[in-house]
Amino acid sequence: MQGHYIYFWSAYFAVSLILLWSAWHLTFLLYFKFLRQFSLVLLLVFLWAPAPVPDYAGQYAPAFIVAAFETFLRNPGQPAQSLEVLQVSLAASAGLMLALRLRLFSLIVRPFRRRDPFDGFR
Repeated sequence: MQGHYIYFWSAYFAVSLILLWSAWHLTFLLYFKFLRQFSLVLLLVFLWAPAPVPDYAGQYAPAFIVAAFETFLRNPGQPAQSLEVLQVSLAASAGLMLALRLRLFSLIVRPFRRRDPFDGFR
């Protein structure tokens, strides 16, 4: 069973890389490059966030697939752990992307700030 588990994840990563590559080329002409990068990082996290599979100890699957099965097949009143994993991972990656973007923006804008033209003559 463990060998099949490795084969599944390997095939899943290969297919998701093809999906990310095609999404990169489909969004290549977006005017705002940050929007393209932001959406591709969120897609990457959405596809690759693992969540534990209920009733199978030690087994993990992509969080959105587990969330779909938990939504339709779980008992009422049970919390959907995979949805929590997916929400936390998407929120963390979005926050990290925004923080990095603001930091990089401040590093790029800082050298181009208007300076006093007579600053070197005093």
